[in-house]
Amino acid sequence: MAAAVAVAVGLAGLVPACGDADGAGAPRGAATVASPNGAASSPASSRPGAPATDPVRPSDPPPATRPSAGATDVAAGGPTGGAKGPTGGARPCALEQLTIRLDAGTSAKFEESAPLILTNTSARPCTLAGLPGLRLGGPAGAMPTSVLPQPGATATVLLNPGDKASYRLVWNKYENQGDVCPPFPSSIIVTPPGAQPQTLPWIAGVDGSVCGGTIKVYPITEGGA
Repeated sequence: MAAAVAVAVGLAGLVPACGDADGAGAPRGAATVASPNGAASSPASSRPGAPATDPVRPSDPPPATRPSAGATDVAAGGPTGGAKGPTGGARPCALEQLTIRLDAGTSAKFEESAPLILTNTSARPCTLAGLPGLRLGGPAGAMPTSVLPQPGATATVLLNPGDKASYRLVWNKYENQGDVCPPFPSSIIVTPPGAQPQTLPWIAGVDGSVCGGTIKVYPITEGGA
């Protein structure tokens, strides 16, 4: 019995040794952080929402990106200035800027051909584009005329002062076995693209016979005889 009491007393004396040295009963291995007033507190990392002991600074904003040389500001409408195109901003030729003539024809079997030449005689450049209006005329006035546009490259021609452009006109002067056929015009009314009409003398004699009043006209070209 005395031996049992002695064992019980000895075990009771060992119980306080299981705690911390200060007897606070905190779990082993848990670190404590001293507050400025000397009181112990739990680690900052153990409290949810507590700020980090060494907060990370936000990085500096990246430097502004410089536009590369020659970049176009689309919102501002892009680059301005510069050339106005191959015609340099010239306006369509007015009739008072032009001298128009129909040269003598050349024969090829039953066909006759002649160049219609337009010269810029003004002091400023102008442009021609498209086909002219054509109407045959005689002593009694305008004659029935059929104009047949012919295939070919079309372009806008810039006429500087003194420059020329031309259209080639082709028509049949014979029918059947070489008989001339009406009408027999004495004039042609030419209307340059975008301009007012001008009346020119037509080719005289047999070469001026225009069967059926039909004229083929080819696209404008630079230069002329």
